[in-house]
Amino acid sequence: GLQSTFPSLPGETCLRVIPCTCSRGVKHSWSRLKVDISDLPDTVQEGLALKHRCFDDINECIDASMEKRKRVLVHCRDGFSLAPTCIIQYLMVKQNMRLIAAYELLRAKHPVNIRESHQNVLVSLERALRPGGNTDPECFKQAISRKVAWT
Repeated sequence: GLQSTFPSLPGETCLRVIPCTCSRGVKHSWSRLKVDISDLPDTVQEGLALKHRCFDDINECIDASMEKRKRVLVHCRDGFSLAPTCIIQYLMVKQNMRLIAAYELLRAKHPVNIRESHQNVLVSLERALRPGGNTDPECFKQAISRKVAWT
């Protein structure tokens, strides 16, 4: 069921990223947060900082919905890069998951094809979250690229 979308996440709450499959007669009251981070520069450190601030807004919105026990739908135009990037960063920041673990969890549930610019953002986030980490975050990017090639 819907409760088991991400059963392996720690804690009492879990992130649910699902399309609405309700019948046409069902009315919803949606809380919306529209964030456009696609046009921000991602080659400059300032651009990465701006994207991370956007992620803070996204994370607050997801947390607020989850506190009210509401489901969360995260979507983007193509459905394969930006939305998964937002979910992966949420798992990294809020569930303390490593980049590859978050990527694998999402990939098991939803098709993913993360663009290089979004991979760069995730790698920079991994570096920021684990500055003394003993693994080179570039290997995460290479692993994601290899996995995309095989999907």
